[in-house]
Amino acid sequence: MAIAAVDPVMAQVGKKWDTRTKQQFRLLLLRHKNEIKLPNPERAADTCFEVIFASVTHVLGLGTSPNVMGTAPNVRSKNIWRDFVEDLSQMVSAFLLSDLSDSSTGELATIDADVRAGR
Repeated sequence: MAIAAVDPVMAQVGKKWDTRTKQQFRLLLLRHKNEIKLPNPERAADTCFEVIFASVTHVLGLGTSPNVMGTAPNVRSKNIWRDFVEDLSQMVSAFLLSDLSDSSTGELATIDADVRAGR
């Protein structure tokens, strides 16, 4: 990822694989579309991919310089990876299987307004 920032060939290859991986992930999740409780399963699948991708790259320190490698050494030395994957899987599953359309809209709007107002 760091190389892609300065190498247009690597950037093109990375974008190709990112697109392909996202499409495959989306197709796999949408095989269970009828189980996804959110009103827009396609959007939910895309959001899950982005959250998982960002989390994994952060934990592994991908795209960062060696002196700021995130938690990568801890993941390898303490078997945190297994717990991380399990927790991330549970978070994604809870998101996909929860019907948030009625209960959270007003609450989230209130929280958003509070954040914007600096409260």
